[in-house]
Amino acid sequence: MATTQKELATVEQAVKKLRSFTIQDLAGQTGLSTFDSKRGVETLMKKYSCRMLVTDRGELIYDFGGFVRRGSKTLRERVNEIAALLWKAFTYFFKVWIMVMLVGYFAVFVILLLVIAVATLFGGDRDREFNMNSGVFLIVIRVLSEFFFWRTITDDLTYKRDRHGYRYRQYKPVTSDLFKSKKRGKTKKFIISVFDYVFGPHRAEIHPLENQREVATYIRENKGLITMEEVRALAGWKGKQADEFFTEMISNFDGEIKVSDKGVIYGEFTDFLSGKHKEKSTDIVFYWDEFEPEYQLNGNSTERNLIITGMNLFVLVMSFGVLSDRLQIAGESAQSFQFFFGIIPFVYSSLFFLIPLVRSLINGMREKQHHLNNVRKRLMKEIYQDTSTKMSLVSMEQALNSSREITDKVDQKSIKQIMSDEIHDWKGELLVDDDAALVYDFTLLRESQADIKRLRGERQSSVTTGQTVFDTNPV
Repeated sequence: MATTQKELATVEQAVKKLRSFTIQDLAGQTGLSTFDSKRGVETLMKKYSCRMLVTDRGELIYDFGGFVRRGSKTLRERVNEIAALLWKAFTYFFKVWIMVMLVGYFAVFVILLLVIAVATLFGGDRDREFNMNSGVFLIVIRVLSEFFFWRTITDDLTYKRDRHGYRYRQYKPVTSDLFKSKKRGKTKKFIISVFDYVFGPHRAEIHPLENQREVATYIRENKGLITMEEVRALAGWKGKQADEFFTEMISNFDGEIKVSDKGVIYGEFTDFLSGKHKEKSTDIVFYWDEFEPEYQLNGNSTERNLIITGMNLFVLVMSFGVLSDRLQIAGESAQSFQFFFGIIPFVYSSLFFLIPLVRSLINGMREKQHHLNNVRKRLMKEIYQDTSTKMSLVSMEQALNSSREITDKVDQKSIKQIMSDEIHDWKGELLVDDDAALVYDFTLLRESQADIKRLRGERQSSVTTGQTVFDTNPV
């Protein structure tokens, strides 16, 4: 860190002017020593986004680009956030409306009729008093609990494979004790099926700091060293995003950016290894082992979808009958009757069908990108874990399609489409061999992997603390 606020202000002013520079450029601009200039830049990296570049002569270039503050959001990101909040608020409102309309207008009356019938059948002596432990009330409680509750998912995650064999995470649903299937056992509660019918099933969310936790765990398990390529393999960031995330980790964990003799950028985190505990804060899961689930319409069984469709169709038809005066009552309350039993349920039941229709169209567009994302992850794994320096387009296709678990076949067109973006990030080069076949050269990546392995082998560091030489409360 620069020794004074005045020196730091001088460094910041020079960085704003230069934007892209070496430490020597900055020292020449500010008149400060290279040591103070470097400390000043490292302080600014905690405040502004920065990417790192290395020249063919091993020079390290700091690029602050548009001088964007870390954590600041673009207009598009802000609009997306507002839209997401509005959608979340609407889903909460509509879920309450669902419980009132679909359950309140339809199911509750049926349940009450059922309860009366059961009470009449098993009531016996009319003078007999029923308590909360009687069979009738237990039936009522169990039936009502099937519909009137808010918790729709558990916090437990489970893994499942989609129709292509991609393994993804999903929440375990809250199951029903009332409706059971001999084949499937317990199924999710009926009201959850209704919510999923409209809004789709919940997709498992990744902890907002999961990537940071994985990187932190990786650093402590690998002698305090990590390369840009390893960060990309863990988090999956592309291009500039990966560079900025790398420098953010340098700032967050008090690391230092270094360049090896072979031009490999890596982070060294000596102080970050200090500690008494070696337990992992999270499991290290590489990006390619985190497949995305398909965008399902609702995830319900056909039988349950037919029941839900029939219930809402019943409400729609009845409300339309009220609005069209086919169902009416005489008297001063006719207007209120038409509002509460015509307009409100008609709007509700129309939205009940309209929202899934719109979602199906959006899901169709998302599925194309979802498929490319999963193929990209498989391709990243092959690039990163393969030991050969050159990989032909044909060999890539064969490797991707050799999996026994994943049945999704990838063609050369998809590979070329994804590799047009990936080749630069993985230090690759596109070549054409003597047979006019496309070959991807990853010599620089393999050298980077070998170099960081060598550096770790030479480093005698691990998570530990020194011997206690002073104790504020000696015994």
